[in-house]
Amino acid sequence: MEDWTREQLGMSDAHFIDHSGLEDKSQISAQSFAQDLMQIYQSYPSFKGLLRQIKPWNSKGKVDKSSQTIIRAKTGTLNFVSSLAGYAPKKVETPYALAILSQDLSHQNKLAKLEPQESPKGAKACNRRPRRIQHTLLNRWTEWP
Repeated sequence: MEDWTREQLGMSDAHFIDHSGLEDKSQISAQSFAQDLMQIYQSYPSFKGLLRQIKPWNSKGKVDKSSQTIIRAKTGTLNFVSSLAGYAPKKVETPYALAILSQDLSHQNKLAKLEPQESPKGAKACNRRPRRIQHTLLNRWTEWP
């Protein structure tokens, strides 16, 4: 995956351990990720269409059905790690690129001392907070003039 992203997409500072990029030894900053997404968009404008459509949430954590905004992004969740990367539309030709990466190191350090588990206790609940933060940021970014 890392070789492909370097060769095909020009992501020179990404270090991915597996296909998801969520392995704890993978490395990329959110700023670099967003910049890389803008480069990808400029080279492959249709790339945005490959990403999942995500509607923003309301203040109660539910999908805001009244919103006209559709974010194109990829989510990632894995044992106390949550990410969201993609594009937020604006009233301009080129959308904003975004990358939000969250990790709970305390829980991950505890997990590292245990036997590997597919879905460790507390992981699902722990990932709710980053998703709420992600959607709060999305709402603010898509509402800016």
